[in-house]
Amino acid sequence: DSLYKTVPSLVDSYKNDLGEFSAKICVRILVKKSVPYYYVSFTDTSGSQKALLLNATTGEVLAIREIF
Repeated sequence: DSLYKTVPSLVDSYKNDLGEFSAKICVRILVKKSVPYYYVSFTDTSGSQKALLLNATTGEVLAIREIF
């Protein structure tokens, strides 16, 4: 729910024709200089992947990349 509030258009792009979310989400927690970050990747059924880096404290999206 929180991720949807942060990047709704990205989450919606992984919904199928029935409105069901159809992707794999992988989350990693990274800590650098006592600041926590989330690395979140979305992989669709064809293997296409997008990744986000978020500040875990504020929820701010720091980067979005298309992996392949």
